[in-house]
Amino acid sequence: MSEGYQRVVLTVDLEDESETSFGFFAELENLLEEEAGEYYLISSTATIMAIKESSSRDHIVTLAISVGLIFLIIALSFKSIFVPLLLIVVIQGAIFINMAIANVAGTRIIFLGYLIVNCIQLGATIDYGILYTDRYLSHRGKSSRAESVANATSEALPTIMTSGLILFCAGMVLSAVSGIPVVALMGRLIGVGGLISVAMILFVLPQTLLLADRVLLKKGAK
Repeated sequence: MSEGYQRVVLTVDLEDESETSFGFFAELENLLEEEAGEYYLISSTATIMAIKESSSRDHIVTLAISVGLIFLIIALSFKSIFVPLLLIVVIQGAIFINMAIANVAGTRIIFLGYLIVNCIQLGATIDYGILYTDRYLSHRGKSSRAESVANATSEALPTIMTSGLILFCAGMVLSAVSGIPVVALMGRLIGVGGLISVAMILFVLPQTLLLADRVLLKKGAK
């Protein structure tokens, strides 16, 4: 105790990061606001909660800006609003699948790691979709839909597979070599995410382009 402050040490048997811990600290903060007014709460969980609140805001802003810029660049390149919309949906689907697999497997991911992996996977793998779509539309002017898909696949496959495997190997090497668990986890997520994006481009995007063929041509994409 001092003239201006009192220090209270409270020991609880809880994990640093869990829903139970967050719920407990939320109740503790409500109690302190009612009883103490001004207070400082110092602990690992309190720090994680502060980072989580800040990261949630950062995630929304970062995702909105990155997606917006990518949308604008692709829209100007293809002179179409529909093409960037399709590509972003496909890659965001790959990111969702990547994170869903990690969650189902019981992998604990810090929110900052999720933010980093999201941005890297989006920025690094959307080029696969741009390449494939460009090949498809270039053939579509003189070939049928089925022939355009077949030609786009044969032309884009080597580049997409090479780039995807490089990203996968880089991520898995980082995962295997790094002695920092968080860094190793992000490396694994980036590597696996690269393969998932490749699979989405090769198996989902062609069907999406076929279904949206009339809209794409109507919008003037070339």
